[in-house]
Amino acid sequence: MRDLKKDTFKNWMKESPQSTHIGEVAVFYLPVNKIDQKIRSKIHSFFVKNYYAYTHEISKIQGFWSKGSKTVKDKHERYEVSFKGKDNLKKFVEFMSEICYIIQEESIYLTIGGDSYLISPKEVKKQC
Repeated sequence: MRDLKKDTFKNWMKESPQSTHIGEVAVFYLPVNKIDQKIRSKIHSFFVKNYYAYTHEISKIQGFWSKGSKTVKDKHERYEVSFKGKDNLKKFVEFMSEICYIIQEESIYLTIGGDSYLISPKEVKKQC
């Protein structure tokens, strides 16, 4: 069932001369202990080049998940970026999958457009 109030608001915002729609928001978290300046720089360069802006929060955000019979916990950094279109989404997911591989995570937790996903690692092809 469609939320008419939300649809009406979104349409009004898209038509308002005071606002610019920049797309769906994607939010993901990366473990602090696996993120160094090289990874931060890679993420920064990718987002600025492809999406022109992003938000990065260094905080004490904690993630918890079950691994067999034990609960795992670690601290995370939060990233947020917005973009439009399937091509931009595909490029983003491929990049997140490569980051996942580089930092040797089983997956990266991602929320986009109100839905949640786990992004699996994809081996990065070596440059010649």
